[in-house]
Amino acid sequence: MKQADLAKQANLAVLLQIEWLKLKRTPLQWLLLAGPIGFAALIVWYYAGRAVTPGLPALIFDTFVQGASSLALPIGIGLLGGYVILQEELAGNFNGFLGTAISRFRLYGSKLLFMIVLMASAIALSTLTLAAGLQWFTSVPVRWDILAAAAGIGIAASLPLAALHLWVSLAWGMGASAALGGGGLLIAALSATSLGDAVWPYIPWAWPVRLSSMPGLYLLPELPDEAVMDYLWQKTYQGSLLAAVGFVVLWIGGLLWFWRWEGRKAQE
Repeated sequence: MKQADLAKQANLAVLLQIEWLKLKRTPLQWLLLAGPIGFAALIVWYYAGRAVTPGLPALIFDTFVQGASSLALPIGIGLLGGYVILQEELAGNFNGFLGTAISRFRLYGSKLLFMIVLMASAIALSTLTLAAGLQWFTSVPVRWDILAAAAGIGIAASLPLAALHLWVSLAWGMGASAALGGGGLLIAALSATSLGDAVWPYIPWAWPVRLSSMPGLYLLPELPDEAVMDYLWQKTYQGSLLAAVGFVVLWIGGLLWFWRWEGRKAQE
């Protein structure tokens, strides 16, 4: 009876609250708070003493986006996905998680949504820290609208990675998710260079850094010529479409797989 009552009352808000309580007093809570703030504060400190030039806002923006999207995000989301699932594995090897009366759809959806909320909060916190730090401690003009657009795009472009790492973490564990995040870091770093100009719309790890970089064009002292802008927007539309399709495919594919999943053996 208690299981049935729990299943009826377990809306997404309740499930998210339960997920947060599972992380109480774990290192992940502090990492999600200190990491984004520390990264943005380091950038503010690095550029605080520089003379303000027309190109400095674009340089700061590029440093922040490149570092957050191509370095911190792949590793962070790999550890996040792995750690969230590790909590369930340690608590009875998924027996309590899979044995609940709550539907598989809501179980999987709450895990994915929880990862997205944590990821989005970290990106938003880091962006807010950067903007506030630049405004309070430097003379660099701050375009809040550009930074907000980049953060929103970065969050949306990271959704496929969240779905991918949730699936990998459930199937193979934290080690596989972290290893995939490490490989994603290398791929994202290479994709952010000229080597990825032609192929980045087809690479999931390139979507956050490439797509969230686009608002930074409007911080440049002069926009690129019309032909270059047309090419960049064409690639942006292509990458955005593939990112949306990728998220839907990974979300539905992972859900269908999870519907029949019965857990992992201890030795796996």
